[in-house]
Amino acid sequence: MKHQRYSYNRSRPFKFNFSRRIKRAFKEKHNFYIYRSFLTGRKRGVSKDLKKALTNLNLLHLLTPSGLHLSSLLLIIALMRKRFKGPWPKRVELIICLSIYFFLPGYYSLKRVALLRSLFIANNYFKNHFKSLQIFSIFLIIDIMFGTFQYSKISFAYSVLFLGIIFLGGKLNFIKLSLLFFSGQVLIAAINDQQISYLSVVVSPILTWIFTLAYPLLFLNLFFIKIFNYSQYFVGLFSDIVIFLNIWLSKFSMIDITWPLIIVAIIINRRTLYLCIGIITINLFIY
Repeated sequence: MKHQRYSYNRSRPFKFNFSRRIKRAFKEKHNFYIYRSFLTGRKRGVSKDLKKALTNLNLLHLLTPSGLHLSSLLLIIALMRKRFKGPWPKRVELIICLSIYFFLPGYYSLKRVALLRSLFIANNYFKNHFKSLQIFSIFLIIDIMFGTFQYSKISFAYSVLFLGIIFLGGKLNFIKLSLLFFSGQVLIAAINDQQISYLSVVVSPILTWIFTLAYPLLFLNLFFIKIFNYSQYFVGLFSDIVIFLNIWLSKFSMIDITWPLIIVAIIINRRTLYLCIGIITINLFIY
């Protein structure tokens, strides 16, 4: 993988380029563009049908490096912690997260998760002296005053909502997390005047979990993709499933967002009540 020369500018993302040899490793060109988007966030070449399907299923974030991508990669370090005892795996994770936050231009969602993860790791060194809400408050103050808030307020608002769901939602199982994410999707759909599917409460989390588990393998394949390219089969199948489910769901279960549904979403997210209200307030001022 090579990259362009780039003058540091936080307002624009760093652009990664793949070599032509990597592109030639894909039998179908559109699968290469999907793969590149999964890894780097560059959406050029991804079909309009796929982007529309991902948008309707509230999965467009899969094409933008974010906390989901970072978390799945950090699973490798988590496995290393189980294999190798001592403090160095956690220190490596802290260095990676801080480097992303301070030195990687653009990729605001990714940077926010890197900062929040750094704070939780640092808190561990203080024997978990600070509670989750305190750490989250410190994260908000730092990022609003010195970080990504000034560059994309809408992106900041959406990220904070879902990060709040994950880190302030308490102990979460798959069902509870799915409901919380669905309630977050309801709020965002209401703000953007979009329809949403009831079935996305099941479909979107399942596809997200599949992607999360596959992402480390997609990333690792980059280093030997010219020898064996299994990623092309995953991205091809995954994109076909997304497009099929979008067509199927649009026929049976698309609904308009009403105020009762918004109120229910806020009640479900009662642990992040102030975040929900804040997201709505920020977007009212922006629009």
